[in-house]
Amino acid sequence: MSPKESAPTWVALAVLAAIGAGLWARSRGGGDRGPEATVYAMFEAVGKGDVAKYLDCYGGELLDRLKAAARESGDARFAEDLRRRGEGMTGIAISRPPGDAASSAESAILRVEQVFRDRNEAQDYSLRRRRGRWRIEGIGPANTVKMPIPYGTPVYAPESATNVMSAGGTGQRVP
Repeated sequence: MSPKESAPTWVALAVLAAIGAGLWARSRGGGDRGPEATVYAMFEAVGKGDVAKYLDCYGGELLDRLKAAARESGDARFAEDLRRRGEGMTGIAISRPPGDAASSAESAILRVEQVFRDRNEAQDYSLRRRRGRWRIEGIGPANTVKMPIPYGTPVYAPESATNVMSAGGTGQRVP
């Protein structure tokens, strides 16, 4: 086979090798998944009480303080505290604060809102990318908003809905 005839074969092999390398890197956690992925991973570790994965989401002085707290209380107690912290949380919302000029390719500020049945808690998380990994390095004070009607509360009592519906949807109550 002449070099001219084998060129398409080599090109196909090169393309397949590049695709394989990309898939392998992705399966190994390679690639930048963004700072949001770190926050989601942290909350997943909270729910599972996974101390190692929880600590892996942090960096800088905050990581040092958390490691010290884990050592003081012991892994089992720290894991239980993590699980308890996540109890009752029905969801989280992550956004970038408006007018965020501090974010760059190496640092980001994310507004994280934890949704509970009776309240929402919003905090700003500061993250920094080091060696290709995003880590939480600071968490601002929590802004808690009590919900006037707890999440999941029916709008009206179920029997009232039945009465209204049996009136043909007119909104009149049927005795």
